[in-house]
Amino acid sequence: MEVDRGGIDFCFLCPCDVSYKQSLIIIITVVITMTIRGLARKFKIPYSTARKYLKLLENNGFIRIRQSEHGAQIDDYAVSIFEEFLELVKAGNTLQTALEKLAEGSTGPAHVIIDHLKRLERRIEELEKENRALRDIVQKYLAEIEKLKGLPPPKKKWRERIKAWFTRKRESQEHS
Repeated sequence: MEVDRGGIDFCFLCPCDVSYKQSLIIIITVVITMTIRGLARKFKIPYSTARKYLKLLENNGFIRIRQSEHGAQIDDYAVSIFEEFLELVKAGNTLQTALEKLAEGSTGPAHVIIDHLKRLERRIEELEKENRALRDIVQKYLAEIEKLKGLPPPKKKWRERIKAWFTRKRESQEHS
């Protein structure tokens, strides 16, 4: 079943289908990217700490950081891994212990994909509600426009009005 969602065609296939999973991973990794500075601001930590933690996660194979013209780009998957790592560190774990717990934990592509799908589903529902509300407003205004009478003709220039007055006066004198 094909459904158009804002210019993007989503094809709902069987979740066990390989192309379905590959499509989701491509959509998820392309949708949201962030710089290290943006990541540091989001989690309210120093830039150097964010950079150090990201490098540590990348060296241990948890994430992949892409370099672009704007600097390092972190996708949403990496942000979620970083967030989980940061929570483990803030809970009092050493960096090595946090990495070990992260490796043992529930973090993985399936976990992130499900979270993204839930987020996308909520956003689609919000947009559908907004669309219905806007459609109702448009229908209301169209009904109001239908009720209105036609606009009065535009006023003629004063010369045309005087000429029309004389023409009417002459015609009334000719008929009398």
